[in-house]
Amino acid sequence: MTIIIGIICKDGILIGSDSRTTYPPSTIRDTAKKVRFVEMQNQTYVMVAHSGDDDLGTRVADRIETLAKPAILTDWQTVSEIGDKAISDEIYKLKIPFEGPTFKMEEFQNILRGFDSTFMIAHFFDDIPYIFTADFYPGRFSRRNQNSYSIGCGSPIANFLLDGFDFSNLEIGQAAPVLVYVIEEVKRFDPRCGGPTKILCSQINKRVTVHYEGKPEIKPHSLIQNSYL
Repeated sequence: MTIIIGIICKDGILIGSDSRTTYPPSTIRDTAKKVRFVEMQNQTYVMVAHSGDDDLGTRVADRIETLAKPAILTDWQTVSEIGDKAISDEIYKLKIPFEGPTFKMEEFQNILRGFDSTFMIAHFFDDIPYIFTADFYPGRFSRRNQNSYSIGCGSPIANFLLDGFDFSNLEIGQAAPVLVYVIEEVKRFDPRCGGPTKILCSQINKRVTVHYEGKPEIKPHSLIQNSYL
């Protein structure tokens, strides 16, 4: 199981997670890689995270990475649409074994509802930060308009703690310790969450503008630095 938290602060975006996952039959491992940077064209990076079923989540995240690699960030929905396509591709693969003369879409939809995976995507476009989330079924990413958002089994505790902070007034160096604190508290109270805490961040520097020579279709934007904490 999982806790994933996305935060938009004064000068950046952070996504943090635990590392615990459960494999049949009830084997707990604290080595899951639930957050990653995905590179697009023109050295653009987005953050992708997944909660719940680690095998399913990893397959979809891998597919997002494959589809994003040749793509250019042309608008604020580019990455969420790639995410929609990645989930749709995985659903299509899952449907193949069930296809036949007795196939019933209703029964297949009930199977899809049984899959426990939720996804988060975060990135900048035109210097504006975005966070999107989607459940595996029905598999459509939606923009989250709040400064903090959590997914996974630990989200009720996380949301209670996050409500006490105004991240719009915090810089990334101030928001990161808060994010670590919240994840550690979730791990303390929810035994389904655990393992090392991992943090990714994208920090925007509006004093430095990036231009792409010979590519007028790509608008100049502020320098964005990506890192692991």
